[in-house]
Amino acid sequence: MTALVDPIDALVSWLRLDSDLVALVGGRVYGGQVPQFENASMPRPLVTVNPAGGGFLGRSQDYGDRRIDVDCYGQTRPESWAVYLASRGRASSISNASSPTGCSWHWANEASRGTSGVEPDTDWPVTYSSWQLLASDVLAA
Repeated sequence: MTALVDPIDALVSWLRLDSDLVALVGGRVYGGQVPQFENASMPRPLVTVNPAGGGFLGRSQDYGDRRIDVDCYGQTRPESWAVYLASRGRASSISNASSPTGCSWHWANEASRGTSGVEPDTDWPVTYSSWQLLASDVLAA
């Protein structure tokens, strides 16, 4: 059986390698929602990566175009914007690259540029963006 790739984990690991982003958020880049253990320290600089649905999946090919949301938090809206700019710089560098987890990417395109606001349930400042990733469904050889 062929090992499948988790594109969320792949993007999380890719973002965690960027020195500009790490300077802002430390290691606080997570797949899924803000972890429960972080809630007491929020709002602070942090990134979450989530599937956004849509895109297409290759049938006989081992690749697919996925939509992924990247949510960037901060203590203030300007800080969440700075986190977004750092994450955008790193995500946009994906071009015929492989993630540390073995995901082979062809490209990443920002489908929806950063929009700042306040998380409705928590009142935490956040900047939202959506991405399209053309990535392999199986581990790179």
